[in-house]
Amino acid sequence: MDNAAVLPAEIRPFIQQGVQVAWEDDTITLGTHLAICPISGDHARQLGRLLPLFDGTRTLIDLARVSGLDLEEVRALVEPLYCEAFLGERTDEAVPALLFYEHSRNCGPLWQSLSTWQDLLPEAIASRRADAKLILGLLIEEWHYVASNPIHASAAVLNAKSPRTRFLWAQFAAEEYPHGAWLEEGLTRMLSRQELYACRPLPGTAALCGQLRWTAHASELGYAACLAQCEQSNASRGAAFQSNYYASLKGLAVLPEEVFEPYERHALTDVQAGHLEFTRVPFEERGVITLAERLDVLGHVWDHVRAYELFYRNIYEFYGSPDTPRLHTLPGALLDGPPAGRGGRQGSGSTRASRSSLV
Repeated sequence: MDNAAVLPAEIRPFIQQGVQVAWEDDTITLGTHLAICPISGDHARQLGRLLPLFDGTRTLIDLARVSGLDLEEVRALVEPLYCEAFLGERTDEAVPALLFYEHSRNCGPLWQSLSTWQDLLPEAIASRRADAKLILGLLIEEWHYVASNPIHASAAVLNAKSPRTRFLWAQFAAEEYPHGAWLEEGLTRMLSRQELYACRPLPGTAALCGQLRWTAHASELGYAACLAQCEQSNASRGAAFQSNYYASLKGLAVLPEEVFEPYERHALTDVQAGHLEFTRVPFEERGVITLAERLDVLGHVWDHVRAYELFYRNIYEFYGSPDTPRLHTLPGALLDGPPAGRGGRQGSGSTRASRSSLV
């Protein structure tokens, strides 16, 4: 990161909602439900002076004066906590774009913890209570979502702010384009194409796809920050989870292993493609980000987190219930089709029909 990319002394930091602070001996730990940051020794003693002052009213200069620390000591403590989203700010000062990029991409996991709804899918999978209907429904909705990626990426191409980002979004769209067809091949191990094409995306799935498309149209920085919530690279924190997720679903042994192969291939390909690095580029091209721009980007990230919550909530409520149909289709859509479960790999077709409600 550019050595000149430092937080302005006028920034007024506050502890973000959802961050827990714990003191033990000479260690201060800041944490969320997904990340923990322990600070020990001299840095902990310095931070201990600052923590009661992080209320959003004092600048870094004020914090240095009140705490007795040097300005650069205060900045050295505040800046990494800001990048990790343990600290926030709403100061009418321009902030280096790359520092804000790190902050915005880490706000997503923090804001997940603010939800009043508990995602029951991980526990259902870990306890092996997830049945074939729930896992098949999860895969169908993920197929809808993945198949829509080129659509919002195409919107990003049309609204790119520079030739460089236009090229990157076009590359992203091209690399994502075949993935929906990959997942479709896995699903046809369980469903006929007639059954599959009759499946409508749940409202949460349609909302998530639509949110990304609208953001790609409205804000390139917001779109990049939203993608940074889910895209991975070999070095990113979520890469191992991305690679192991479908192996854990396959381990439930409720669907044939062949169903999961394209999903595992897709996850591995995404990690190796390094699409997370794409999301950094629009910020690299900006020197600083104004407060209005930061609030706009964070608004899109907030919307994305809430849309993802609705995505998984709909999946669990519909496919996890014994009182709902096996597939989410238009009533009567399959009356003239083959009985559920008898479909194989017969026929051929495009994923275009299944995505009509998302565009």
